[in-house]
Amino acid sequence: MELLIEIAVEELPAIPFLKECENIAPKWQAVLQKHGLQSEFEFEYSPRRLVFFHKDFAERQSDGTVVTTGAPKSVALKDGAWTAAALSFAKKCGIDESELEFRQVGGKEVLYHAAVQKGRASREILGEMIEELFKSLNFGRAMRWGEGEFEFI
Repeated sequence: MELLIEIAVEELPAIPFLKECENIAPKWQAVLQKHGLQSEFEFEYSPRRLVFFHKDFAERQSDGTVVTTGAPKSVALKDGAWTAAALSFAKKCGIDESELEFRQVGGKEVLYHAAVQKGRASREILGEMIEELFKSLNFGRAMRWGEGEFEFI
């Protein structure tokens, strides 16, 4: 899908804006990468506008795998029975104790669980991503807007 993000602001102070301007596109690319939505984009700007245009933006994130490791086998298993540490790990992972397994990680045999994490729709997370970008921008002085903690020039 095509995506156009246009951010309109009061006129940004020239010198701080020009200093930060070269960092804006790489910072947006870092946000995209963090959320698994890398794509090529064009970045245009004026003192009152920041514009990002993606010709081919993903509709949703790719599904991923979340790996959780736990206690070593020597701690998780005592005399053939699961310890409190192992049962706690199973509860944390949302699995039954019969599904507990061990894998070699870093030279040690540890509790291991891999779960598929379904990718979220791009529309759901776009607001979070833009907020991350804004929080990463540094124009020097910043002010709080509204009653929240958010600061911007």
